[in-house]
Amino acid sequence: MFSFFNGSPSIVLSGRSIDDYTAYATLNYINDTFSIDCIYIDMKSKENGISSKKGTCGLNKKITDDYQDFIEGFVEDNENNINTNYILDGKAKTLPILISRVNDAYLYQLYKNKTDLLNDKYSIMSLSNKSGCKSYEGVTWTVDNTLNKGPTTVLKEIIKNGVVFLEDAIANSDESSEIDSCQLFRMVSVKTEKSFFYDDKNKITKSYLVNGDLVTLLNMSQGDKWCGISYLNQANKKIGGNVLCTTLKF
Repeated sequence: MFSFFNGSPSIVLSGRSIDDYTAYATLNYINDTFSIDCIYIDMKSKENGISSKKGTCGLNKKITDDYQDFIEGFVEDNENNINTNYILDGKAKTLPILISRVNDAYLYQLYKNKTDLLNDKYSIMSLSNKSGCKSYEGVTWTVDNTLNKGPTTVLKEIIKNGVVFLEDAIANSDESSEIDSCQLFRMVSVKTEKSFFYDDKNKITKSYLVNGDLVTLLNMSQGDKWCGISYLNQANKKIGGNVLCTTLKF
């Protein structure tokens, strides 16, 4: 199916199996050749109800017979390993999910309460030592560009004549409100000097996180003794495993 997305012609693919998603692959036409510039994925997990709108640009992928497989390769199911029962059952009041990291700058998706999760309403939060905390409300997309290693861009969705357009999102300008948001809706973090990872047999490993490291809580087990977590290192690479819940600050 062909349509338009963000002012460009696009290939549109949809799936309704493990996840509900719609993928938009925007096209460039240069030297008599079509190529895929960006791929945008609007998805909701059937496993846990988490929604996301993410894009990847700078792809410059020429259209070939395997274009559908190429597009579907950007449909991530990483959020499916997050067990949202702990917020639905009241064990946690909020659900923060790490999106990306560049050095000490973090971007995370935030469901402020159970009702927001059930209603597909979330905020995008930006946190860094340099610029402090910013919140982005409304319908937003997070977009990365493969041509640079800069921070993930937050864009606002606008519908014009039935077509989706994206423009720069404006962060919450109420400084006092931003401070309150950072204090009230923090990421899960390591509160002890070190938080060691444990293997599948609950034996301690040599790998650990340190005080202040931010993580995504994936699940809790054995009477909330063990916490499955996901962590982004400074290279924005995801690391996962089990730690003692007592080493974390919720």
